[in-house]
Amino acid sequence: MPPIPTSDPEDPPRRVVILSPGGRFVDALLARLAARGEAADALVLYAPPVLGPWRALPLARRLAAAPLLPLRWLVRRARRGDLPPRPGAARVLRSASLASPRLAADLTRLRLDVLVLAHCGIVPARVLETAGDGVANVHPGLLPWTRGSSPIGHSLALGIPLGCTAFRVDPGIDTGPVLSRRLLPVAGGETHDGLRDALFALWV
Repeated sequence: MPPIPTSDPEDPPRRVVILSPGGRFVDALLARLAARGEAADALVLYAPPVLGPWRALPLARRLAAAPLLPLRWLVRRARRGDLPPRPGAARVLRSASLASPRLAADLTRLRLDVLVLAHCGIVPARVLETAGDGVANVHPGLLPWTRGSSPIGHSLALGIPLGCTAFRVDPGIDTGPVLSRRLLPVAGGETHDGLRDALFALWV
């Protein structure tokens, strides 16, 4: 897979879109962009799945919640569309879930060049294919040694330094070509919470 091409001053600027479920990470990312006087062309917020959390409930609660599933699905459909712009994002769009073809269609209409994942789950190939110049992500661990979730636990268990990896996303899980790695400075004596917070800041 070729690297994300470098910019030429005479080329038109790339359209950069951030994809996220929302939450603390993307809020911190947008604040960081705004503080630097920069903004993504758009932020697309995808909806969490309706059935996934329902299936995780105990049987009795699943049966009690089942009649509400159609209502929740309708509410999420009604909420789709443009939201007010935010510092760090020139446009904000609420879309469907990662598994829905609607999300890929919404991204395609944005005619984006680079898609940046902001604390996303496993992204379907049809979503990755919407970005002409590729998809970028940052993983809060040193790839390829600490793939997946719980990067602090995996790093400590394997004796691998803490850090973050920017990489080009491919259809695998944390398997794309590495763009950059940064180590987390550790003086010794930090608590788990302190390491977690410092790693979060480096991740952003």
